[in-house]
Amino acid sequence: MVKPVISIKLISNDGGVILQRRSTKKQSIFDSLRREIWESAYVRVIYKPEFINEGTYNNYIDSKKAINQFTEDVLLQTLDKDK
Repeated sequence: MVKPVISIKLISNDGGVILQRRSTKKQSIFDSLRREIWESAYVRVIYKPEFINEGTYNNYIDSKKAINQFTEDVLLQTLDKDK
């Protein structure tokens, strides 16, 4: 199965970058989202060079929901078939 790389960039009220993190483990990303205080989170999931999902979210719940949707087994299995 495709192993997506999840990247986040957490942005403060003044537009500065608080944290950038990249991992293949969702729990590691969720921990970073919970640990820091941030205004918005840019989330990017790279499955392969030509297939990327991304978005900007303003709270933990929406960020987590997006990451879970971007890494659903059905989607990963479909991408695996397209190899």
